[in-house]
Order: sequence, then C-alpha cells, then structure tokens
Amino acid sequence: MVVRRLLPALVLVLIAGKTWGMPVTVTGNQRVAEGTVLANIRGADGPTITSSQLDRIVKDLHATGLFSDISVDVRGGRLYVNVQENPTVNRVYFDGNKRVSEEDIAAARLRLSPREVFTRTKAKEDAERIVELYRRRGMFNARVTPQVIRRDQNRVDVIFAIDEGERAFIRRIRFAGNERFSDSELRSELMSRRKAWWRFLSSVDTFDPQRFAFDQELLRRFYFSKGYADFQIRSAVAQLINGSDFVLTITVSEGPRYRFGDIRVVSPIPEITEEQILKVLRFRTGDWFNGNSLEDSLSAISDYVADRGYAFVNAVPEIKTNPETRRADIVLTLTQGPRFFINRINITGNVRTKDNVIRREITIAEGDGFSSSKIRRSRQRIENLDFFSRVSVTTEPNTGMPDRVDLNVDIEEKSTGSISFALAFSTLDGASFETGIRENNVLGTGLGMGISGRLGSRRSEVDFSITQPYFMGRPVLAGLDLFYITRNLQSQSSYNLDTVGFTTRLGWRYNENLRHRVSYTLRQEDVTDVKDTASIYVKARAGRSTVSMVSQMLTYDTRDSMIMPSSGVQSTIGTDLAGLGGDRRFVRFDWRGVHYYPVTDGITLSTMLGAGYMFGFGGREVDLGDRYYIGGHDVRGFAYYGIGTRDKLTRDGLGGNWMGLGSVQATFPIGLPKESGVRGQVFSDWGIIGKPDGFDAATMYYSNRPRGSVGVGLSWMSPMGAIGFDFAWAVNKEPYDVTEVFRLGFGGRF
Repeated sequence: MVVRRLLPALVLVLIAGKTWGMPVTVTGNQRVAEGTVLANIRGADGPTITSSQLDRIVKDLHATGLFSDISVDVRGGRLYVNVQENPTVNRVYFDGNKRVSEEDIAAARLRLSPREVFTRTKAKEDAERIVELYRRRGMFNARVTPQVIRRDQNRVDVIFAIDEGERAFIRRIRFAGNERFSDSELRSELMSRRKAWWRFLSSVDTFDPQRFAFDQELLRRFYFSKGYADFQIRSAVAQLINGSDFVLTITVSEGPRYRFGDIRVVSPIPEITEEQILKVLRFRTGDWFNGNSLEDSLSAISDYVADRGYAFVNAVPEIKTNPETRRADIVLTLTQGPRFFINRINITGNVRTKDNVIRREITIAEGDGFSSSKIRRSRQRIENLDFFSRVSVTTEPNTGMPDRVDLNVDIEEKSTGSISFALAFSTLDGASFETGIRENNVLGTGLGMGISGRLGSRRSEVDFSITQPYFMGRPVLAGLDLFYITRNLQSQSSYNLDTVGFTTRLGWRYNENLRHRVSYTLRQEDVTDVKDTASIYVKARAGRSTVSMVSQMLTYDTRDSMIMPSSGVQSTIGTDLAGLGGDRRFVRFDWRGVHYYPVTDGITLSTMLGAGYMFGFGGREVDLGDRYYIGGHDVRGFAYYGIGTRDKLTRDGLGGNWMGLGSVQATFPIGLPKESGVRGQVFSDWGIIGKPDGFDAATMYYSNRPRGSVGVGLSWMSPMGAIGFDFAWAVNKEPYDVTEVFRLGFGGRF
C-alpha cells in the first residue's frame, strides 16, 4: 500500500530530472527538450555540489554537440543551467569548385546537411574530407574554408569556399634496378601517366596516392605474369618538386625468370585426388611461371571442389624457387577452412546507380556459403559494367554471429554518358561527319540508350538503339535498333541503296565464355539511281523489296582483351532465315574464328578462318543485295566488291552464294609507348567466292581460284576508336578483279 502511494511521486521526481538531490532549472533551450538536458546532467544528486562537479556537467553537455555555450550556477540550493543551442543547417553551398562537381563532393559523405545540427568541429571535418577528395584527384594545393551565414530561427547557411589551386601533375616516372624490361615498358603497365598535352581530358597524369599504391600492385602482377617469382619492390617514392609536380621513383629487384617445376597436390579429402586437381590446373611443368595462371588455377580448384560438395575448401599454394635451376616448384595444399556464410551484402558509394543493378551482378547471395572464387567473379562482373571508376569488395566478420561475414561492396561512380563529334575518312565510305549521344546507365537502371548519325559522301545513316541487360528482371539482354541507311554503290555496282527498318534482339550467356543471341529484322530496301550503263542484273533488281528475317548467333570468346587481344579464341556461328513475310526467301550460314597467340612479349600472331553459304528457297533466287561480297576489310589489297563474279560488259560486282576467308597477321610494337595505342602489323589475306544464282558464263566473269595479298600496316587505338592504315599488294588475282594498295579504315580488324 505504501509503495502504491509513493509510486506517482517517484515518477514525478524522475521526470523532473533529479533523484532526491539538488533541484535543477534549465533556461535558454528552444529546440532541445528539457528532459534531454536533464538526462545529461550528472553530479546534482546531493544537497551540495563542488566546482569539479560543475565542470563535469559543462563537459558532458558540450559532448552532446547540441550546444555552443553553457553556463552553470548554484543559488539558494538550486542548480541553474543556461544553454545556447547550436544552430541547425538550413542549406549547404560549395563555391569555387570547377574541376569537381557538387555531386562528387556530396558523395564524400559530409556530416553537415540540411536539418543537421551545426558545429564547427563538423564543419572542419567536412572541409578536410573535401580537401582529401581533391588530393585524390591530384590537386594537392586545394584549400577549403567553411563559412557561416546566420539566418532566423537559429539556422545557418554553410558555405565551403574552395580554392582548387594548381593540379599536381606527374612530371617523371622512373625506375631503378630493372634490367629485363625498359622504363617505357614498365610505365605502360601503370595506371599513372606522365603529364602530356593530349591527356587534357584525363586525370591519370595527376598524382593520386591510392593510384600509386595500385600501380605497385600492377607492377607485381606484371612481373609475376612474366615468370619473375622472386620480384620485389624495394621502395616507391613520390617526390614533390616545384611545389606542385611529382617525380615517382620505383626501385625494383627483378630476380631470375622461372619455369614451373614439379607440381604436387596435398589433399586430405579422399574423394579429391591429386590426379583430379592436376587436370584442373591452367599450367603444366615446363611452362614459364605465370602468376595469372596460378591465380586462375586456384579459382578453378575452388570451383571444382565446391561442385563436389566441399564449399569451404581452399587451395593454398607454396612456391619454392631455385635460382640455380630456374625452376619454381609448386605445392598446392587443400585445406578445410572454417565454415562461413554470407550474412549481409552491403553496397555503398552508389549515388546514381540503383542497388539492384549492382546486386544482380553478384554471384553469391545472402545465406550462401563463403566462396572466394564467386566473390572474385562478382567483382569482375561489376567492373565489366563500366559504370564505376573503382570497385572494392571486402569481407567483414559479424560480431553477433561468429560463422557469418558481411560482404561490403564499395564503388565509385564515373560518367557513363558520352557525346561525340568526328570528321572521318575511309577508302570504303569516303569522307563523313559523325555525331552521336549515348548513355549506358539511364537513370541508374543499367539501361543503355543512344542515337547516332553519319553524313557522308558514300554512306549516310541514322541509328537509334536501346538495350536492357536484364529484361523483366532476368539475365537476358533485350534490345531494339531503328536504322535508316543510304549507300552510294555507283563505283561498285552502278546503283544506290536506301535501307530503313528495325531489329529486335535477345541475348543471354551460358557461361563466362559462351553467349547466344537471337534477333528479328524487318527492313525495306530501295535500289535507286541505276545507271543506264548498269548491268542487266542490276537493272532487274531496281525498285523496292522487303526482308523479314530471323537470325541467331552463338559466340565463344576467351580473349584476354576485347580491344587489343594477345591470347585466346573468338568464334561465331550465325544463321539467317528470311521468308517469314517479305519478298525475299533465303537461308544463310556463317562461321568465323580468330585465334590469338602470344609469340613473345609484345608480339601477337593471329589467324582467322571464315566461311559462309546461302541458298534461296520457295522458287526464289538469292537477291543481289543479300549475296556475299569480299574485298576491302576482309581481303586487303582488293577493293570492296573487288573479288568475285563481274558483268563482262559493265564490270559491276554481282557477288556469290558462298565464300571462304583466311588471314595470318603478326602485330608488334614499333617503339612508341604502349599507352599510345599504335602498333605495326604484317599480314597475308586470302579469299574465295562462289557463283551467284543465275550464273551465265556468256555474260559474267568468274573464277574459283583463291585470291591473296600480302601487306604491312599500322593500327591506332585513337580516342575516336580503332583506325587502321594498310598497304597491301595482290599476289594472286584475276585480270578483272579490282585492287587497291592503300586502305584507311575505322573499327576493329576481326
């Protein structure tokens, strides 16, 4: 009964903020509740209070970050606390930033934002974060000063006044201790670059400590891939000169080059034998030591044992080098690691890109068993999106569950849109003006969209394309292309060709190397401006026709690079069926394969074979515009339409119903830095073409002899794309073939 009577009084006392001690009066607070102030007061629980206790009260209240000024006083047995609240942030402005956007600054995770409590400590920390952002972009002279403008209702506007200063460029990159590779070869392996006038659109020539650290890792990978298993970086120094420029000096110890020696596998798992693991490896005894092959083998082993129910087995390599024999023996020990599971997958750093666009590229899910190979593959897939300048994937133990780890994916976004203008010339299409705009990550959804146009003397076109890489939430690529093309073929076959239509496409991957695409194309073609002197076969084709075509293409690709491959295979098999409506009826089969061989450092040999066959059905012959025409880019030394059946009277090209192609090419450096993208090449191209439907020996030239050429050239990966300069001479030809010695082309060779 007594307790029930005292309970209301106890509650009132607790709400008042004292426990049978000195009463407290709070003044000056406007936004902060009195209870919040009382909850942070300690030391007023007795009838008296000391000066040290008053100091402690002031410190505790300051620690909350809510108040800019606090005064305490004791009068008449009562504690008086007067506070002056810190203002709230009304708006945050950035002034003086020209080279770094406000979006990039906001992505630096500043503490001050609208409606947050303002403190000078927070403002100073945010200024330091902005300075660090500038330092990472090579602007080491940047200064940031926070300024405050007071508004009514105890609010403030915060202005970060930014003086960007001069950019800190890299003037020199030099190496010491390197004997096997020259300075220029090693520089080409780094991300950092020396200052040059043509890099005005890039930031790789500004000093970034994080990039410099990554450069050292790239250097290790390079030497390991070349067989230098004992390679070490003795020192890496960034020296600031002239107050704004850097000289980077890397001292290395190369050691000897090794070959793989004896390979042993230690497996405590009876079901996993040494013989099984040896078959999985990507290297063999006697091969040059290659760190990439070793790393790929570790991933392959993890996948192999995981498929057999051992998800937590890791292969730990031990490398035993012998400088005398130049052999590196490898001992691979399979270890049963602790069983870990993925608790949460956290994605940070994405401001524009939606979480699901990143998450769908991650091959491991929450609740799955930990797999280092799947995590590596996930990082590669995210990087392949080409939406981000940096991708970091790390794991973090979960404190609450010892068998769980969190997967942290931290990314840094980059621009995914582009606008282009170009003046171009090629021997095939003549002079042209090209422009286009494209966005590969529309509204952060991963959707790709673009429109481009070309106005030229021999070819003009307008294209619109849209691509959804995950159609209806599934890993199926869907796309639509709309096009209008006009071509001047007067010099080849005495007519012009206008084409308008669309293509819808679906594509998917069976695995990392094998992908498939199916498409439907509907186009209308109009043969116009046929010369009076044109072939009777060309005149018969004048007018409009419609093509309704279903196609498929299966591609197998193991190339190490899509831009400048040095090893691997690319093979495509395509089929076209026209006749589901429209005026044309034909079936076409095509195959083309390219194999790249690394001969020596920097020299790549490539071989290409191709074949195609088509036939008409339903009483229709293969149309003039659907036939095969070879020459130009596929058999250099001959003009486009230069090989094959020709009208004896007009010399117009009439094409053929089948063809075969072959090429051998060696690509090599010509002494310029690798980053220039310029390489030399020697080649030999060959081709053969069959007769067209309706062949008439009385009016047509034809020979089934293979045509061939030899030549030299230069290829340049320019900012506008690949450009090729080729000089080729026909060594096997017919008198009526059309040849050309020089060819300037845009786009890839294969």
